[in-house]
Amino acid sequence: MTTPIEPAAQAAGMRAVLHNGPFLRLWMAQALSQTAQQMISYVLLVQVAAISHSSAAVSGIMIAFALPGILFSALAGIFVDRRAKRTVLVATNAGRTLALLGYILLTGPVLRFDPLLVLYITALVFASVSQFFMPAEGAAIPLLVGRDHLLPANSLFNLTFTASQLLGFLLLGPLCVKVLVHGTDFGVFYAILAVLFLACTLLTWMLPRGEHVKPATQVEDAAGAVQSVLADLREGWQYIRNDAAIFSAIIQSSVGTAVVLMLGVIGPRFLAEEVGIPASDLYLVLAPGGIGLGIGVALVGRFSTEANRMRMISMATFAAGLGLLAFSALSPAARLLAGLVGGAGATHTWVLGAMMVLVLILGALNSFVTVPAQTVLQERAREDVRARVLSAFNTVSNIGVTAATFFAGTLADAVGVATTVGLIGMGVAGVAVWGIRQAAPARLRVVTQAPSRSGKLSTGQLTPLRSGSGKAA
Repeated sequence: MTTPIEPAAQAAGMRAVLHNGPFLRLWMAQALSQTAQQMISYVLLVQVAAISHSSAAVSGIMIAFALPGILFSALAGIFVDRRAKRTVLVATNAGRTLALLGYILLTGPVLRFDPLLVLYITALVFASVSQFFMPAEGAAIPLLVGRDHLLPANSLFNLTFTASQLLGFLLLGPLCVKVLVHGTDFGVFYAILAVLFLACTLLTWMLPRGEHVKPATQVEDAAGAVQSVLADLREGWQYIRNDAAIFSAIIQSSVGTAVVLMLGVIGPRFLAEEVGIPASDLYLVLAPGGIGLGIGVALVGRFSTEANRMRMISMATFAAGLGLLAFSALSPAARLLAGLVGGAGATHTWVLGAMMVLVLILGALNSFVTVPAQTVLQERAREDVRARVLSAFNTVSNIGVTAATFFAGTLADAVGVATTVGLIGMGVAGVAVWGIRQAAPARLRVVTQAPSRSGKLSTGQLTPLRSGSGKAA
């Protein structure tokens, strides 16, 4: 049986990927682009609210930003599988740069279109182009690092992704609004972000060339093109369904993402009702979550192996479900304890303290789900179908996030915040039990089966990954 990675070996893996020049450039491009994207997410909400003074308009911009992820993510995977990843990464970053410059041009002193309309169009274009970035980035990682370094590489990307969310949405976005924005003039802000995406374009342009890609099927008419796209979609979906490990990793990781969004929706209300502090103090809970995430990233490589990843994902998901159940019982437990020891006045303090500890644990558990899950997708998916697998994950996550945003708020209004958290915890634990049942057979399957264009299943070996840095996109 494969033994867990020793701390020294894990540290060496981290150093190895950071000393890998092409990977370092891709990682820097991810850090800059994700931070900039989170800043845009924050500023769009503020800007639309300032222009329209309408909650419906704010909801509309959120939908405009999320809708392309549901509509185009699967199609983006097909496109990325048939193109060099470097080319796609350069094009997506250049496209996002042009989208932001287009906003500045269309709302500037020469062309003065309705800024709200331009914002909706910009959000749709920006989000649509961004759908190609994630699968291209995820599919490029195994081309830049060896199989032995996939886990530390994904750990770094996962940590950077979460850090960029906190940094961009909670710190830099609000700071830029205060410093750079005057009234409803956001031009300077968008100009700075355009420069950041231009830097990402240059970083990805510097990635090595030479990736061999399977050419797209030649078609002669529109009907043939549609059939080709549908065949590619079926091929990717059947590939996922025929590999229990990939299917389980997508479902459980998507559930984890949806839960984070659910807690984000009802978190401020939970603080107000259960702890008695204003929603503006949400950072008191977010900070331990970020610390927990960092701890999880540092520890996951010490315990994760190719043989135990699926079971680790399921057990971490199950523990997260139990943590959410404990979360829902914090206030009753604290009141009971306060009654026993005679410290009723400190109930809210105990609830807040316990909540911070639980959030720290949940942050660590998130790393034990997302990092191994991403690694499983990259290890097991063949190179010619890898982007479709990652896009399927993105599509499922976007659907889950959209449903979760609506479900959490509606359910909290109906049955209360604490009960909603408890029900979410039970659902997460149930998904984990299903995942545990999938883990045993999935662990034994070393080969996957992929459907050919004829519709018949053919056995396909896992794409061999070199020990060192390989030929890149």
